[in-house]
Amino acid sequence: MQRITLFVCVIILLASLAFPQGGIVECWTNEAQKSKTTVQKVTVFRDRAMVERSGRVQIPEGDGKIFVAYLPQNIDKNSIRASAKANVKLKLSSLEIHFVKHTPESIKAIKDSIQEIDDRLAELRIQEEGLKIRDKFLLSVANLGGSVPNDKHLIIIPENLKSTSEFLKTELTSKAEEQTSISVERRELNKKRRELNERLMNLTGGKAGRGYRVEIPYKSKTAGTAEVEIKYITYNTVWFPKYDARYNEESGKVELSYYGVVKQSTGEDWDNIDLVLSTAQPHLGLDPPFLSTWYLRIYAPRPSQAYGVARGKGLARESTLEVSDAERFEGLDEIAEFETARAVVSGEQVVFEVQGKQTIPADGQSHTITISELEFSAEKKFITVPRRNTRVFIIAKTTNNSDYLLLPGDISVFQGSEFLGTKYLKSSIAYNEKFELSLGSIQTIKVKFERVKEYSKKSGIIGQNKKDLFEYKITLTSNSRSNVNIEIRDHIPVSTLDIIKVEDVKFNPEPDSKNKHFQGEVIWNIQLAPSEKKQINTKFTVKYPKDKNIMGI
Repeated sequence: MQRITLFVCVIILLASLAFPQGGIVECWTNEAQKSKTTVQKVTVFRDRAMVERSGRVQIPEGDGKIFVAYLPQNIDKNSIRASAKANVKLKLSSLEIHFVKHTPESIKAIKDSIQEIDDRLAELRIQEEGLKIRDKFLLSVANLGGSVPNDKHLIIIPENLKSTSEFLKTELTSKAEEQTSISVERRELNKKRRELNERLMNLTGGKAGRGYRVEIPYKSKTAGTAEVEIKYITYNTVWFPKYDARYNEESGKVELSYYGVVKQSTGEDWDNIDLVLSTAQPHLGLDPPFLSTWYLRIYAPRPSQAYGVARGKGLARESTLEVSDAERFEGLDEIAEFETARAVVSGEQVVFEVQGKQTIPADGQSHTITISELEFSAEKKFITVPRRNTRVFIIAKTTNNSDYLLLPGDISVFQGSEFLGTKYLKSSIAYNEKFELSLGSIQTIKVKFERVKEYSKKSGIIGQNKKDLFEYKITLTSNSRSNVNIEIRDHIPVSTLDIIKVEDVKFNPEPDSKNKHFQGEVIWNIQLAPSEKKQINTKFTVKYPKDKNIMGI
């Protein structure tokens, strides 16, 4: 078992070497003095990211090239920009970008670790074959028992039988231990192999073996040192907002934790970086859309739509491909700075500069970043709709007076430490915009909805019409320690035909309002003292021809 443990430790060590912090990208002007560049800042958009990395390099006198290699292959090469700050007067020329064969050391280390595991698994298979041969040998010994040859026959001697039995017991125990040891080691190795393969897939996206080498021609009258910065757009990354919401009963405030969730499998880790989360959407294009002619026609189903399923026919869908021109590289200036492609933040496009250094590995997993902890003064409101649900819901009415735009996203709702559920914020909430936040139901107010009376009778000339009477009762009981105001919502039926009439409508008490936007809805605002009970009664009749069946009642 010590040998197994040692081997697993070696595999774990190799795996740790395979997972360096940050992608290794080298920078040099000649092979003798390579240096590393590191990711300094990342601006994450909704479906991509702008990476800014830098490194220091020695600049020989005269004409030459600064080499930066190897950038991950999963980037937009048209987005690559370079700039440099030097302690000498330095001029740069247009970038040269080459897509070359390259396997980073981090990927090589992972592949070597996988190969080590495969070699060991092969050894274990050979050991198992040896155990099978050993099985056959022990079976033959068992068949012989304690017998000895006597002329042409075998004679069983009791003394030999006992020693044979002890031999078989010892050997079978040893074999079982070896088989168990092999099974345990194989299970651990296969688990580690899956982890390494998953890591390899996240680093490469299944496209290992290539990368971009950037060459930056320069001119310098004297030797010096330059800080080279490379910027580029990379894919396989996304971020989205989410929230935790709590209502503080004592302070009467809504506590809102604002998070950004970042996922990336770009092929390089982002270690100890400045992180910016942006709502800009560069993939939507730079030009306004084109309006085609809007035709009105009489609808007639196509044969494939009407009969396609029966006849097994279908129509090919039309598709269009929109292609945008790639940006061209700009010229030079005195301080060797190119025009760079930056996200423009204005209007509805918002940027969150995350405080402190962040680390986001290229593992494709969700990494939650705290954007801000917000607190809003709120007015609580209780609402119940007994006809649909007898629970009483608490609504916090508040105003976004923070410096943050609240973007659409999931809100996890808590009451104290108790998780109630998740809802989705459907639209953005701007600065100083009022909004309501549902905070789940409460248990201190009980609501009961019941049908008190219902009967039918004939009416009109010789009983041509039928009249149905309905009566309902809502009972509210407060177990709260303080006075509460509750909004009760209900409705009565609304007729869409003259032959159906809703009559004799009576409420006790009368509703405080009738919703103009939804005909038939009524609202009461009821105040309850501690331990107080109140009732709301609703009564109406529906008259309609006796030979008709009415939907909705």
